[in-house]
Amino acid sequence: MTPQPDLSKWLSKFDAARLLGIGESTLDRRIKRTGCPEVRMRPRGNGLKPEPVCNPEDVARMAQEWKRAVTIPSVSSVAPLLPRIDHLGPSIIESLVGGFGFAVKSVADAAEAKQQRPLWLSLKQASAYTGLSMALLQRLASSGVGVMAVKDNGWKFQRGSLDELGEGLVGFLEAEK
Repeated sequence: MTPQPDLSKWLSKFDAARLLGIGESTLDRRIKRTGCPEVRMRPRGNGLKPEPVCNPEDVARMAQEWKRAVTIPSVSSVAPLLPRIDHLGPSIIESLVGGFGFAVKSVADAAEAKQQRPLWLSLKQASAYTGLSMALLQRLASSGVGVMAVKDNGWKFQRGSLDELGEGLVGFLEAEK
């Protein structure tokens, strides 16, 4: 009888697909067609159904065969980008990168490029960004107190001024009373 592998270090299908740069549906089709990567069911406590997990060695081999640049520069820089794999710990991430020596591309750079944040936010975006109501933001913009805003097909708010809004907002609200 072969020993059971430690499934706590296996990747969820979501994490495996993300590391390979493909969608979960694409990974599912690949698994159905080729049986690779190996998938097992990892038990989860608290009455939750077991989750399917992929063999990290198979995922790394697939990345190498596809000449995918799957590189994780360091565990600390990846942790905020891949929150669903934080339970794996640094050893599995390092084994995915260091143990197979394939081409490396920074996941952090790709995520940063996607997150190019605009300098100006619409009223709705500014409301979501600050957590303040759209009505309050409109009053602030109209009064010119504490926030840099321009009228351009609706109000546009400068992101930096929203970051520094704190004290100006308190004074504005007290003056409104």
